[in-house]
Amino acid sequence: LPASWLTLPHDERFDVITSAPPPAALPQSVASLTVEFYARAAARLTPTGVFCQRISAVDFGPRPLLTAATSLAAAFPASLCLEVSAGEYLLLGAHDPAALVPADLPRRLELPHVAEILSRCGWD
Repeated sequence: LPASWLTLPHDERFDVITSAPPPAALPQSVASLTVEFYARAAARLTPTGVFCQRISAVDFGPRPLLTAATSLAAAFPASLCLEVSAGEYLLLGAHDPAALVPADLPRRLELPHVAEILSRCGWD
């Protein structure tokens, strides 16, 4: 999702919005890591929608990731940061915390097929 897309003059709402800006320490990514960008994304989500942004932060220190996570938290009532591999993160934002962590998540994570997949990626 380019940052400019969120400024288009329409009122359509989405269940999911994804964003994959350039690596967080590069100047081209700055527009996609601001409170204003995240607020525009939040305004385009349905009440139970989820915003997800991939952040690549290899060898740049913690500052770009911390800046993005702080900005996201300022724009969304609920937010999470997940490390999915070395230097790769997912920032998640939602209006409703249950959209990010459903009440039945622990039960679902214990299902045999889910436990097997999580064990393959080291999340068991």
